[in-house]
Amino acid sequence: MTTRQRCTYGGGFLRRGCGRAAVTDCVYCARPFCLEHGERGADYMDVCARKNCQHKKVDLDEHTEWKARVELSNRVSVCADESCEERMRHECSRCRLFFCAEHVREMRVRDTSR
Repeated sequence: MTTRQRCTYGGGFLRRGCGRAAVTDCVYCARPFCLEHGERGADYMDVCARKNCQHKKVDLDEHTEWKARVELSNRVSVCADESCEERMRHECSRCRLFFCAEHVREMRVRDTSR
């Protein structure tokens, strides 16, 4: 996706951003960035160089790597917790992996959309 906007990296209160032609928008903060102030990723995972956005990308990369590792355990009916060898019994509704009774718990989620 190309955009007619200008890169806003480095901008803030009383400061102008970079100003170069933006190549796309960040998937996390939706701000436009140039090639120097971000990275283009596969499947439009374009992330700007802002600290918070980079932290989110690192967190997602680590989670994706962990999930790929523990999916192997699930294929042989073993709990997805890396330190556990119990049989899996319950599916996590968030990550869709299976865990033994000891390593899965219910979390209450508060609806804040209203």
